[in-house]
Amino acid sequence: QSGGRGCASRCEGDEYELIDNTYISRKGNSDRAGLVFVGTFGGERFLREAISVISNRDDIELHIGGFGELEKLIETEAMVNDNMYYYGRLSYEKTLALEKQCDIMFAMYTPAIPNHRYAAPNKFYEALMLGKPIIMARDTGFDDILQNGVGEISEYSIESFNSALDRVLANRDRWQELRKKARNLYDAEFSWTIMEQRIKKMYLEISGSN
Repeated sequence: QSGGRGCASRCEGDEYELIDNTYISRKGNSDRAGLVFVGTFGGERFLREAISVISNRDDIELHIGGFGELEKLIETEAMVNDNMYYYGRLSYEKTLALEKQCDIMFAMYTPAIPNHRYAAPNKFYEALMLGKPIIMARDTGFDDILQNGVGEISEYSIESFNSALDRVLANRDRWQELRKKARNLYDAEFSWTIMEQRIKKMYLEISGSN
């Protein structure tokens, strides 16, 4: 679920049409805010910590899909907590459809791993495309962009993540404004059309220098 910095969504063509034409039913209580993560269940992706946070809150749900080393743990936690929902493996189209139906995304990769400071997770681009607030770990390369009002920065700790969720929820009346800002940023800087132009330009510069 991560790629080099500058990678846009893996969708080709019209990203928005792809999402609109894919359906998945969001589980749970729509009156509660939906926090979503779909990806690989690695130990350095803050999943244990996120589960701990959500299990102690009644104002938010965790919607999670994917696979990996923590799969059994996540499946079990979803069975014993009434505000956690596990969807199993999802196609990329259904991943986007579920993210669209939820309210908040997170991509909390530990900055202790050097690659996390330079690689850009797809979740960041998906959040911009969908106009969703996203919570990301400090010092993983996106602090400056998130400070422009499209998400929240969190230390890699349970306490800080919990506070970041509080801040996102406190600004709920500004989510529509955030949605427009994020979508405009995505269209201007990170859409597939923009990325395609940048890649072509890069190849032309490389070929011209040989």
